[in-house]
Amino acid sequence: MLRYILCSFLIALLFFCNVSRTEALLTAGRTGSQFLRLGVGARATAMGNSFTAVSDDVTALYWNPAGMVQLPSVQIGGMLMQLFDGVHYNYFSAVLPTSNYGAFGLAFGQLSADDIIRDDEGNEQGTFNNTDIAFTLGYAFPLYRYLSIGASVQFIHSELYTYSTSSLAADGGIIFAPYSFLSLGATVRHLGTGTRFDNNWDPPPIEISSGLAINIPIWEHNLILASDANVPLSGISKLHTGAEFHYQPPDKLKSNGIYVRAGYESGVYGGDLAAGDYAGLSFGIGYSMYIEGLATIDIDAVDTPFGYLGDAQRISLIIKFGDDGHKRGRRKR
Repeated sequence: MLRYILCSFLIALLFFCNVSRTEALLTAGRTGSQFLRLGVGARATAMGNSFTAVSDDVTALYWNPAGMVQLPSVQIGGMLMQLFDGVHYNYFSAVLPTSNYGAFGLAFGQLSADDIIRDDEGNEQGTFNNTDIAFTLGYAFPLYRYLSIGASVQFIHSELYTYSTSSLAADGGIIFAPYSFLSLGATVRHLGTGTRFDNNWDPPPIEISSGLAINIPIWEHNLILASDANVPLSGISKLHTGAEFHYQPPDKLKSNGIYVRAGYESGVYGGDLAAGDYAGLSFGIGYSMYIEGLATIDIDAVDTPFGYLGDAQRISLIIKFGDDGHKRGRRKR
């Protein structure tokens, strides 16, 4: 029954995507809930946000819900992000894969920022806090041997000074992995009701992404090359590219690996490198420790330059329970 509901839900997403595109065009490119487009996870961010076809860890609930079925065991994770000008973004998620009933996920994200109250002459009169939160529930299942689909729904609440608003959004995705070294993915994100502050309505930040990921074994090590094309229904289209190299140390170090990542996102702030010489580039590292019979702990960090605006830092922690937790996403066949 859940599978039929999910298939119908994805068809409805495609229909409402057309309706929302018309609404976005009528609002001349302005959209609300922009925090939903920040992305989650230090690993995915370090790979230039080219994660639509990868989506093999707990952050799959955000990047492509269909990827949740690739997880070999229960995972929980969290991310702390320090953006410029005192903006903080925190994200926590969990995914429960099952043998016969697909995979279930939930997540909570919060963006907070302090702002200054000024009078008509520009004098400071105090401060106030802006807050955006999103609570997400998702489900995915393998449709065929190499094909999986997934979807999620989000409750969004925003507070700005003395105003507040709530809205709903939905994501839907698909992953096709015909070979162990190749994965293709597509997703529609943030399709919803939009936000309204003081009678000003903004449409949701809807975007469509398609991606390709290639997995290249190098002896006991591994290299992932990924690329995404991202098309917002209102805004600038972007190309994302990224790579992850996994170095497998000797077993005596009791480590599942050291990771080095890099990525590039085009169209940052209106054009390639428009905000500075390094805007759009990302660099990250990760370390994974396998605790035999219990869990695997992944720690990832990334620095993202925004040119003249400064840098943004993220750190993520993912706990993968069970004896299979040390394995990267393995599609159930």
